Amino acid sequence: MNASLTAHLVALCFTPHFFQQITSILMDNPTEKGMPMLNENHAFILDFPELTADIVQLNHDDPTFKADLQQYHQLDYDIRQLEISGSPINDDNMNDLKLKRVALKDMLYKQLTKHHEKVSN
Repeated sequence: MNASLTAHLVALCFTPHFFQQITSILMDNPTEKGMPMLNENHAFILDFPELTADIVQLNHDDPTFKADLQQYHQLDYDIRQLEISGSPINDDNMNDLKLKRVALKDMLYKQLTKHHEKVSN
């Protein structure tokens, strides 16, 4: 996938502040340098590149999926902001936020794989 198409697909799924953070992480990924995994971006397109077309399609066609995906990305953004600001909340609250993110991710992934199987047949 060329860079122009990737940028277009990312822009379809994310608000501008997500696009800027994705770009910075793609350009300089701290986890590849052995640094702590703070501020790690869990954007769907980055985590499931093989499902990019499905993500874009569902984001366009399914208002519930789109709302859930936006909620997921906002939660991921909020967690990353807390991590880079030194987690100004207690560990239990941070853990609760991360558990909500995982639950949303699981739900969205099930929808994506179901859609992928449906369009592949």
